[in-house]
Amino acid sequence: MVSAMFPVALTEHRMSADTSRALEMVSKAEAMLHNRLDARLVWIDPNLLTDDGIDSPWNLLPFANIDVGGNAVDRTDYAAQANLRSTLPPFSELQLFGTDVLSDRVLPLTDADAQRIPNRLMWYGFYRQLAGGSKSFAVAVCKQRRRQFFFMQDFSVIDPTLNPTALTSVPQRFPVPWRVTVSRLPGTNDLFSFGGVALAQLAPRGSKLMIQGGVDGDAPPLPAVPTGRVLTVIDFVATNQIRVREDLSTIASNDPADANDNNFNFDVWLFPPAASGAELGPDSPVLMWKVSL
Repeated sequence: MVSAMFPVALTEHRMSADTSRALEMVSKAEAMLHNRLDARLVWIDPNLLTDDGIDSPWNLLPFANIDVGGNAVDRTDYAAQANLRSTLPPFSELQLFGTDVLSDRVLPLTDADAQRIPNRLMWYGFYRQLAGGSKSFAVAVCKQRRRQFFFMQDFSVIDPTLNPTALTSVPQRFPVPWRVTVSRLPGTNDLFSFGGVALAQLAPRGSKLMIQGGVDGDAPPLPAVPTGRVLTVIDFVATNQIRVREDLSTIASNDPADANDNNFNFDVWLFPPAASGAELGPDSPVLMWKVSL
């Protein structure tokens, strides 16, 4: 009985230490975003800027990652694809080269360098432009353990309702954010998705995801969503259906059994678990979100 207590105590101690480090990292990330980033240079969808009173959704800042077994790669192209849902983004993203995204003292340049640290934290930056012209930022802090690897989202699947699909051919050493289209089931706090990797695998219990702000439906005007709201997964109901703790009653629903409704859906940012072979593990890498820095 005594020996069985040690693994639990060690796990709780690690979680407590990770949370403490994540709080410290959020403060550092906020300072870096405001001091090192020229907010005038970040990409904003010009179609939104032509309409008065329209806030942009939350976009992903470029970040660095490492191909498993390879060298560091600037994932600016991935951020562009995630923001634009296109394999051939027509706009240039700001080149940040993943500056200071790791808890390491020195950014690892090879997979061997990355493997030298058993427990690592990363932060990822998100931004949006408000209708008044100012920028707002958000940060997600994730954990990464030695020998873990993660899959990117395959944005060659153009139809967002057919995402998410994993790009398993080029695994990455550090967590990768996915932009996933979901709908709310009427009368519930449940989210569901269509096709691709099961939503319950992408966002297992304990996962935290942020509403991105992009909406879609059959006919305008489309309802708004609480952009930037963080949701916590408490259970999975079916393969492609999860339940969140927060009240979703203010978000328009989509009844999959009713082909005549507006088929309203919206996008969220989430970080899938580390992979185990070709499958995803049981734990989300996200420790916390901090929105509107």
